[in-house]
Amino acid sequence: MRLETKGCILNTRLEEKASGFGKRDIKGTYLRITLGQRLGKSPGVPYVLEIWPKGHYSPVHNHGNANAIIKVLFGSIHFMIYNKHVCATDSKPLKEFSAMKGDITWVDRNWYQTHKLINKSNDLCASIQCYNYDLEDKTHWPYFDYISNNENMAEFMPDSDFGFREMHENLVMEYKGRSNK
Repeated sequence: MRLETKGCILNTRLEEKASGFGKRDIKGTYLRITLGQRLGKSPGVPYVLEIWPKGHYSPVHNHGNANAIIKVLFGSIHFMIYNKHVCATDSKPLKEFSAMKGDITWVDRNWYQTHKLINKSNDLCASIQCYNYDLEDKTHWPYFDYISNNENMAEFMPDSDFGFREMHENLVMEYKGRSNK
C-alpha cells in the first residue's frame, strides 16, 4: 500500500509531518487533502478529505468553534469525545464510538467539539469533512487548538497536505513511473 511504502509520495508526506505535534511520531499523523479554496467561513479550506493509515491518530483537539459534518467514505475511525475545556492528554473521554463506511457524524460549537480520532482498524480510513462557522459567529478563529505532549494548548493551522487535483496527478505519475520499472 502506498501509504506504508517508503519513498512513495503519501508515505513521504506522513514522514515529513511526523514531528508536527511536538514529538516525532509517524502514527500521530494523517493526510489532509483539500477540495477547493479557503472561503473565510471556516478554519482553513471547508472541504477536506482525510486519509488515516491503520493505527494512526490525532491529538486531542477542537475545531475553533466551527461546525462540521463528517462522512466515512472507506474503513472506520474511532472517536473519543472530551469535555470542551479539557487540557490534559491523559483525560478520560466522556464518550467513545466508531464510525464505519457510510456513517455520518457531526461537530458544532457546543457538541463533540473536542475529540481525538484513531484508526483502530487493519486498513486505511478515508473521511470527508465540511466545516462552517455559525452565521452569528463573527469571531473566526483560524486554528484548531490541540493539547501538546507537554500538556499546553497549542495552535494548529489546518493546512493542506495536497490539493485533491495535485494529489491525484502525483499519484498517477508515481504509479506510471513504478509500473515502467
